[in-house]
Amino acid sequence: MSRILIVQPHRMLQQAFVVALFPEHEARVFDKIPATEALVAVDLLIIDAAALRGADALSTREIRAVQSCRVPVVWIDADAAALDTAAFTKLVRFVPPLKRDELRAAAAECLRLTVEQPSAPSKPARKLAAKTKAIEAKPENAAPENAAEFIELVDVFEEPPQRDEINAEARNKD
Repeated sequence: MSRILIVQPHRMLQQAFVVALFPEHEARVFDKIPATEALVAVDLLIIDAAALRGADALSTREIRAVQSCRVPVVWIDADAAALDTAAFTKLVRFVPPLKRDELRAAAAECLRLTVEQPSAPSKPARKLAAKTKAIEAKPENAAPENAAEFIELVDVFEEPPQRDEINAEARNKD
């Protein structure tokens, strides 16, 4: 499970990002760009720069902090001139609004880079003998083997009599 840090100042959009990336990724959400230590401890950064700029929470100091962390970044902003793309390890840029599938594809692309980087050699995985059982397809119109055991559950609700009916019954009794 990869660790993704999302920077989004709006609560509702924070939840939307987390839901879009769940369950494949572990997402942490901040309303402003955190300290450099938090930026380095993740596999991917997703930054909604347009929303941060709208909330006056994006300065050149924060942009430099993001550029120096050397983590793949998904940058969401309409202003193309505000960012030096050469300083990033991996940068994927989007213009808002962003679709869920686009976000997931960008995250997968950026995380694929971190996975493909060489790492220490590990032991080969053990191979286990797989136990399989052949399952024959049954025709769709065939009745189940235990058809007598099926019980159909139905909710039955009785509506109370209407007030007019109650008043008419009371008048008829008199």
